[in-house]
Amino acid sequence: MTKLLSKNSKMAKSGGGHYAIFDFAIPAYQSRTGMATCPMAGSCAKSCYAQNGSYAWKPVQDAFERRLATIADGTFEGKIEREIRTKLKTAERRKQQLVIRIHSSGDFMNKDYVNTWLRVIELFPQVQFYAYTKALPYFKGKPRPANFVVIFSEGGKADKAIDVATDRHARVFESVELLEAAGYSDASQDDSIAFTSPNNKIGLVYHGPKSKKWTTG
Repeated sequence: MTKLLSKNSKMAKSGGGHYAIFDFAIPAYQSRTGMATCPMAGSCAKSCYAQNGSYAWKPVQDAFERRLATIADGTFEGKIEREIRTKLKTAERRKQQLVIRIHSSGDFMNKDYVNTWLRVIELFPQVQFYAYTKALPYFKGKPRPANFVVIFSEGGKADKAIDVATDRHARVFESVELLEAAGYSDASQDDSIAFTSPNNKIGLVYHGPKSKKWTTG
């Protein structure tokens, strides 16, 4: 059986134990068959962290491809609902807030896929969902469930549509010092900052290969 939700070390440490954070991830940029999984990616594609390090390991990539296949074959919605219900029971027993990050790798591919996630999110008002995304056309100026935090991620084709004064957005910096000097909240080590910070400016320090160093800040 394909498990759709996982947890990395950063998520496990985020929020000081108050949250049970899980992630749904698919292949970054494109699948093995050439399917575009980050259609709004721009300059970020050349140095994407989700195409390097442990994300590039074959077992991890195999898992991402299996998850993507559930979207293509129509089984995703039912499977993700069942997994969330199971995770929610465990979180409630441990007195934790269940949090689901949509796409630590990959992005929203089309409107139908967005609508599928919105239906799932509305089923679980007691669960916090969040997503970094470059797919601004699906979310900019449009209503969203109260339990869904969207962070517009710089480095995509729609960057010009991001209002950095009012839109919750993410910017990549070379160092924590530069991040803080620009007035951003550091979510590099604690991902709960992405959905809890009152500051709409979410900063991340680049942690990919030095040979591909890339920032938006």
